[in-house]
Amino acid sequence: MKQFFVASWVLLLSACSAVPENPVTLHDYDNAPEIYIDGSTLFYVARISEENNKVAFELAADHQITALYIESPGGLVSQGIALARLVMDQGLDVYVGPLCASSCANYILPAGKQVYLQPDSILGWHGSSYQKDVSNALSNGDERYREWRTMEEQFFTDVQVSQFVTVCGFDDATLMDKWLHGLGIAPIVGFTYSLDQLEAFGFSNIIAPVEGWNPPTLIYGEKVFQAEYCDSMSWDLE
Repeated sequence: MKQFFVASWVLLLSACSAVPENPVTLHDYDNAPEIYIDGSTLFYVARISEENNKVAFELAADHQITALYIESPGGLVSQGIALARLVMDQGLDVYVGPLCASSCANYILPAGKQVYLQPDSILGWHGSSYQKDVSNALSNGDERYREWRTMEEQFFTDVQVSQFVTVCGFDDATLMDKWLHGLGIAPIVGFTYSLDQLEAFGFSNIIAPVEGWNPPTLIYGEKVFQAEYCDSMSWDLE
């Protein structure tokens, strides 16, 4: 999903500050994936992929697990939904590390029985099959994205979370945001929400740490900005 999404952000978004605060150093998810069992917890510190899921599913089949610890920048839509369905089918609690973005945020977060955040957990969304270019393509009879849309429609129905969580941020970027991003001065990688906003989308499973939740605003030097709850977009979904 990341490759498909780069073009959308270049056209649509940019940062509202040239010097975002609170950068963070993250794991090398591509070159050093870590997928293992510790006690009754499955640890998934990696990009979500077919290969990494295969390791995770084999471990889950051989062990009695009650929780998933995940730290991931996302990955393939189909594999994100597959991992989310493992979480749902086994009723797993989800413990989020420093980063849960893209397919991790779209699918793993709503799938968890309870989702426990760390004080610095970055939750980042940046689109789905409901984004403008995909919706326009489907409206114009381009069926290339139909399987993606069908998968997501079923998933969000099953978890009873609004699909708009994946796209509301597109309408929240300012003209200055878009301009600075387009120039490469202050690139944006995605958007996030407050806990109250997430609850409005249907997330009833997220538990903040007692010391509070105050995540950094940068992923790999690119900004994650605050978006607001919405129940419609400036474009038709199809």
